[in-house]
Amino acid sequence: MALEFRLPDIGEGVAEGEVVKWLVAEGDSVKEDQPLVEVMTDKATVEIPCPASGTVKRIHAEPGKVVPVGSVLVEIELAAGAAAPRIAAHGHAFRRRRQAHTPHNDVAFQIHHIQRRSGVGRHIQVP
Repeated sequence: MALEFRLPDIGEGVAEGEVVKWLVAEGDSVKEDQPLVEVMTDKATVEIPCPASGTVKRIHAEPGKVVPVGSVLVEIELAAGAAAPRIAAHGHAFRRRRQAHTPHNDVAFQIHHIQRRSGVGRHIQVP
């Protein structure tokens, strides 16, 4: 099974990135979390890791090309027995820690609690 790996949302407000250098070539075997490509944004240059183990089938973005977030960077033929990674709506693999919803991790609750304790902002509405 082939996986189309897309440029992930690298940071807040980043809409595109320039492919600086590929750290792999077509036909290379790759492992999960192995650095795949260097991408430069207006904020930083980052190494993007491989989302799953397999073989690089096709590279879609050549060095120097500016690509929007969500564009296909590379196709990876998944290794036998490798599970496909979970893909977020904006196209990148992710690992998410489950966090139980409690009042203490709710931003509105935290702001309300701070306002109550400090006595300021009593007339500020928090959405």
